[in-house]
Amino acid sequence: MHNPVPYHLQMSPEHNFLFLTGANMAGKSTLIKSVGASVFLAHIGMGVPASGMRLTMFDGLISNINVVDNIAKGESFFFNEVQRIKNTVLKISDGRNGWY
Repeated sequence: MHNPVPYHLQMSPEHNFLFLTGANMAGKSTLIKSVGASVFLAHIGMGVPASGMRLTMFDGLISNINVVDNIAKGESFFFNEVQRIKNTVLKISDGRNGWY
């Protein structure tokens, strides 16, 4: 891409949770994938596609993309979304360091 649009995302120990929502086709999945790939690359000592990045080691990275119905189990989209949010809350409240 000739003119990429940068993300300006800043998090801190006091603000270490991002609940991302928005309209379809707004770029949510692209942001999640970009941040996840950058964190992974930084953790293995590779360069990241950013003008600057500073982070600590993470214990985990959680994302919920493409939540769908599970007809075989009789679980609706809404039920699966609530379950994923519940599991995310349980994981982020376990006392470990990380960005979730």
